Amino acid sequence: SAGLTSVSLDGAAASLKRKKSVVERKSNKKEVAKKNNICHNCQTRDTTLWRRSKKGNLVCNPCGLYEKVNENPRPKTLFGKFLPRRRKRRGSKPDIPADFTLDEKYSSMGLGPMQQRGMNPAAQ
Repeated sequence: SAGLTSVSLDGAAASLKRKKSVVERKSNKKEVAKKNNICHNCQTRDTTLWRRSKKGNLVCNPCGLYEKVNENPRPKTLFGKFLPRRRKRRGSKPDIPADFTLDEKYSSMGLGPMQQRGMNPAAQ
């Protein structure tokens, strides 16, 4: 009976040693993933985000986005080149008064909405 007790205690101790917190497991996975990832297209190891190509290969963010938009792998001529980022427009508002309506626009032109679109209501 003493042997059974020690076996179960040894098993419990071993299982406690094996269990890691969720945070530890996630951080270990991220560290391993960052070290081992290589882009299938350009062979880079450094990127902000890893993606999968249509064929399921691991690719860096620029190669993945290029393939998504152009439906072809990113060409070697673009490797290492960073494309400019889009800039957000700030404070650009149209020069239309707040109380302006489409009815005013059409009435000032002498046309109704149907005529403006090229449809003649009398012909229907």
